[in-house]
Amino acid sequence: MMYYYTVKFNIDNVTYASKIVLPDALTAAPEVEQEGKVLDGWYKSATYAEKFNFSTPITGDITLYARWVDQQ
Repeated sequence: MMYYYTVKFNIDNVTYASKIVLPDALTAAPEVEQEGKVLDGWYKSATYAEKFNFSTPITGDITLYARWVDQQ
């Protein structure tokens, strides 16, 4: 039996996209834009305490959170 994991990409408390990945596979961030904002990165929690490293293999279901900052 083959197992898969789900990677959810959350923007402003809404799931923007989901990807199904194989165990220990890598995933890539979706291309996103928000008018007047710059994407600071994808984080492991809604508190933005730790940025997700996209060279990290996926080992379980995960939700990543977009952090936006005002455009300078």
